[in-house]
Amino acid sequence: MAKKVRVGIIGVGNMAFKHIKAYKKLKNVEIMGVAGKTKDHVASLCRKTNIQEGYTDYKKLLLDNPDAVSIATPAHTHAKISVDCFKNGCHVLCEKPMSMDAKEAISMNTAANKAKKTLMIGFNIRFTDTFMKAKSMIDKNAIGNVKLAWFRGSGNFQKKEWYLDKNTGGGITLESSIHKIDWLRWITNSEAEEVYAQTIDDVLGLGINNNEWIVIRFKNNALGIIGSSYTFNALSDDIGVIGSKKCLGIRNGNVIIKDFRKRASSLDRLLYCVPNFIPDVKLFFNSSINKEIEHFINCIIKNKKPAVTGEDGLRSIEIAEAALKSSDTGKPVRI
Repeated sequence: MAKKVRVGIIGVGNMAFKHIKAYKKLKNVEIMGVAGKTKDHVASLCRKTNIQEGYTDYKKLLLDNPDAVSIATPAHTHAKISVDCFKNGCHVLCEKPMSMDAKEAISMNTAANKAKKTLMIGFNIRFTDTFMKAKSMIDKNAIGNVKLAWFRGSGNFQKKEWYLDKNTGGGITLESSIHKIDWLRWITNSEAEEVYAQTIDDVLGLGINNNEWIVIRFKNNALGIIGSSYTFNALSDDIGVIGSKKCLGIRNGNVIIKDFRKRASSLDRLLYCVPNFIPDVKLFFNSSINKEIEHFINCIIKNKKPAVTGEDGLRSIEIAEAALKSSDTGKPVRI
């Protein structure tokens, strides 16, 4: 491989812009071009980021032999683009959700393994300082074995045709809850055994499911609960973990551990019970994308397994599929 890793960007939206900014911070990376469907959008992103080469066909970008590619396109395009990238010998960082279903995710993993290339999925929440700290404390047995964990939060929907179509965007399950699903797998160190979910799709008239609750029973008997909403406009998430010894809460960029039923200090109550209209500032301004991109490049250079693999992406998609099936049938779904 060349001294610098030559990276191509496929996609011209906000996430593509964030990837480019992160890559530009790395001295061992050269961004060789940007590909998108619309000439004007490609030209605009190239001007904004000072990139010379723009393509309106990602396959032409691949003909210029990048070492690696960031895929930041609509979810329904991820599988085909990824497989084409692997056929051209590229490493791939694919934004979440990995794919629209498990069948597509399996095809991506198969192609990556055949090409002997890295496939990393963009669950950047794992690279957020606060969540990394909480994960480290849990792994060090600070609260004992995880018994119950929950992650409730609102999300922003995009007024784009593909986003508002369940066949191309996947609704709130694939666009928002998928992050929380991966987080629960990560902190419980376990795989899902059963999923029960209820969704609502008629509040905003979007044509997609926009509010949902998911309950996941893991194989180690931990229970995970997810609440996602495009309707509720709270800027602060509600995140907590109950262990066999203590409790852990995450609020406004702080990790708080407390004994069972012990009254919290005034400071802890201020940090955790701050009104919802005050945003999680530390989470908003963290450098998770930068750390994620740097990790991806280091894995390529050092031939290391990424922290978030294609297998992780597949397992999360399987849980999301089970949640959608459960919502449709009104019954729990075994995995």
